Amino acid sequence: MHKYIIVPLYIILFLLIVLNGCSEDSNPVNGDNTTHFEAIGLYLIESGDTIVSYLGGTVTGQIEVTDSTETPLIFVKFLSDDGTVGTPQGAEHSLQLTVADTSTAEPETHQGEDWEFHIKGKQIGQTTLEISIFHNDHPDFVSRPIPIIVN
Repeated sequence: MHKYIIVPLYIILFLLIVLNGCSEDSNPVNGDNTTHFEAIGLYLIESGDTIVSYLGGTVTGQIEVTDSTETPLIFVKFLSDDGTVGTPQGAEHSLQLTVADTSTAEPETHQGEDWEFHIKGKQIGQTTLEISIFHNDHPDFVSRPIPIIVN
């Protein structure tokens, strides 16, 4: 009788250990090995001013650049799900910038302590920019399209 109870109990215990140990949503702040950065929004800062915010699925602001020039350095700061503002840490994270029409504008990235980039205006017009946090080979965060205006 006891062996009919013990075998299912061992199976349940084994499954709980395996399923708990493989969670991708572990919080690195609490000492887990997973280093996903849980961003829920972002701010683009140019010359000390916030020019674009992306919060709650809404983009406010735009990037403006003159034809044949580039913007001053634009810093990316992400809002995490716990309310802190910063950038992902570690070499497994990278910034990806995707411009819809690269004949209108093109990004140039700089990664250091702060994630930063320029937008170079190539011809007068409008396009959009999507900003992603890549973790190894997959995105952990992708913004909605951010307007770029080239004057």
